[in-house]
Amino acid sequence: MEPLKEQDERAIGERFIEWFNIQYGLNYSFLRRAGEAPDLVYALPNKTELFIEVTSAYYGNEFAKFIWDGVRSSEDQVLVSRGGDLDTKLVSDIVRAVSNKCIKRYEKHCILVVGVTSFYTPAKTLAQLLSKCEFPDNNFAAIYVHGRFSRLSLSLGESDYSMIPIKEYSIHS
Repeated sequence: MEPLKEQDERAIGERFIEWFNIQYGLNYSFLRRAGEAPDLVYALPNKTELFIEVTSAYYGNEFAKFIWDGVRSSEDQVLVSRGGDLDTKLVSDIVRAVSNKCIKRYEKHCILVVGVTSFYTPAKTLAQLLSKCEFPDNNFAAIYVHGRFSRLSLSLGESDYSMIPIKEYSIHS
């Protein structure tokens, strides 16, 4: 696997698990990369494991190429046109990413985290749009969109990182 992709997955996993631990009063910490799938394994001090599968969604292929070319410091980086309904493009790509993962089988204690970088869509708008979407049946313990949102789209005092639940985790599952 490409080292930059591994670093991105690990960074998303770390921000997610920090948020998750605070939400549920837990103390998971990174244990290892899982190999094929899921991507990351976290464990409690008593060795109970939690699996995290990470995927990404964008405002379309042009934005994905723009972001990854920038990360890779590519000489061929192109500018991105801002045409079309960007909110709809992002939501569609999130639905596509989740649907692609739902086809596969994952452990019962696996959480899917969809990473997004949102240049235009505020977290509240994205949450409202996603609440109207239908997602396939799946055996994930939970599904969250981990978003990094433009400071321009944030209210005063909001973090630029947000977690948007698609399927909320239940501590009793």
